[in-house]
Amino acid sequence: MQTIRTTVLSQAMLCAFLDNLYRPPELRVWHRKPIPHSFSFEATMDQHLGTVTHTVTAHLSIPKFMPVPLSAELHYDMADPYAIRLSLGAPMKRPVDWVFARELVSEGLHRQTGSGDVLVIPLHLGHLHFLRVVLRNLGGTAVVDISVPEVAAFLESTFEMVPEGAEFLHLNIDDTISELTGKRG
Repeated sequence: MQTIRTTVLSQAMLCAFLDNLYRPPELRVWHRKPIPHSFSFEATMDQHLGTVTHTVTAHLSIPKFMPVPLSAELHYDMADPYAIRLSLGAPMKRPVDWVFARELVSEGLHRQTGSGDVLVIPLHLGHLHFLRVVLRNLGGTAVVDISVPEVAAFLESTFEMVPEGAEFLHLNIDDTISELTGKRG
């Protein structure tokens, strides 16, 4: 019989783990709102002109440790209409940001999708429904579970702001070209 040892993850270990996670290349200028340092199991949503921010409690799973509740934000900005940002916070640390396609998360509500650095998997555990987001890089893998109703409410707000298929109408081609070429106008 094999015994699997499980340990509770300390705040210091969690901070060290998050510090080692991949931070996406700084191709975009993101407004970083600090994430509250307290954990909450209630979701809140802020909607400002052109943005949607939804604060949730994610559950971070690390092999050989119990899942850890972690403050997280889902953020959408119509200036970058194809992308959403997942910010994972830790007590006393800056959040770790991952940026990936809104379509990936939308499809992930119904079926496993993604490849490479980000994989999205719907999980149904009895009456609980989670969206598992697997974040991978050379430094390791993080597995984050978020409640499906919270993700669905966030996505619904983003699609009300910019309907699926209309993203191209919100792109600023001049800014995109400047960003890609490193030239400012």
